[in-house]
Amino acid sequence: MSKKTSTQATDKTLQRHLAAGSSDSHSHRPAGVRKKPNATNGPACRSRRGVKPRKRSMPGTAEHAPASRPGEKQSRHRCCDEPERQFDLDGIDEHILDAAIAQHAADAIEDLQEEPQNAQLEALARRLQQCKMEKGIAKANRDWLDAPFGEWNDNLRHDVHSMSEPHALAICVAMADMLSARDALIMSLVGATNAKIGVKAMLDLAAEPHDPANVIRLYRLLDAAFNDADASPDLERCACGIDMLADMAETVCGRFEVQPLTVAAYGSWWVGSDDALDYARQALCLDEQCTLARIICSAIDQGLRPAWRM
Repeated sequence: MSKKTSTQATDKTLQRHLAAGSSDSHSHRPAGVRKKPNATNGPACRSRRGVKPRKRSMPGTAEHAPASRPGEKQSRHRCCDEPERQFDLDGIDEHILDAAIAQHAADAIEDLQEEPQNAQLEALARRLQQCKMEKGIAKANRDWLDAPFGEWNDNLRHDVHSMSEPHALAICVAMADMLSARDALIMSLVGATNAKIGVKAMLDLAAEPHDPANVIRLYRLLDAAFNDADASPDLERCACGIDMLADMAETVCGRFEVQPLTVAAYGSWWVGSDDALDYARQALCLDEQCTLARIICSAIDQGLRPAWRM
C-alpha cells in the first residue's frame, strides 16, 4: 500500500467494482440513464447542463480550415496521404458563403480571446511550480490550496454554488498539476456521507498523496461508500459541489477544464444524475487519456452504480 498514491486508490476502486459488476450490469442500469456508445471509442462534445459550450474546431477538419478562393488549393491541415483538392465556389449562394466566412472569423476571434486567459493560467501553473521549488512540494501544495479548500468547504456547508474566481483558478491549476487535489474534492463529496470531510483531511491528501495513511483512508472511505447500502449521500451538498465544478470548467479553458469536468462527472454519476455522461464526454473531448473519465463512461454503459442506489 505504501507504493500506491491516492489517485491509484480512486481509479482502482471504481475499476474493481466495474469489473465485479460487469456480469450482471444490465439489470442494474441507473434510472433515466440510456445505454449509449462508449465514449472511449469516440467521445462526442455535448453541452454542459445550463452551459453553452465553446465551439472548438479540430485540426484537420473542414470546419477548422480557412475558406478557399476559386482555383486555390487547400493545403492547411491536409493529411500527407490525402490528395489535394480544389474547391469551385461558383454557383454557391452568396448568403451561405458569407455565413461560412463569418463563422470562421468568429471562431478565430474566440481562439484569440481564449489565448490571454490560457496564458494567465499557465503563468499560475508556473508560479505553483516555483513555490514547490522554494518551499518543498508538500508545504507548497498546502499553502496553495489552504484558502481555496477553505472556501470550497464553506460553500458546501452554506449551499453557495459558485466560488470566487481567484480560488477557482487556484483549484483548477492545482488539479491540472496534481491529481491528488482532484481526489481531495471527490473525497469531500462522496466521503461526506457519515462525516463531513474538513479542510485538514483534504489538505493532507492533496499535499501528501504517497503517505500510506492518506491512501488507506481514501481507499476505505470510497470502498465503504460503494458497498454500504445505507450510505446515502447528502444530495444537496453534492449538487452544490457539482455546480461549483461546472462553474470552474466554464471559467477556465484547455487542459485546466479536464479535471473540474471529471470530478463533476464522478459526482453526477454518484448521485444518479443524467449529466454524468455529458461531463465525462466533455472531459474526454479535451483529453482522451483521462482515465477516470473513461472509467465513468464505462460504469454508466454497464449500469454500475453504488450500493445505495441499488
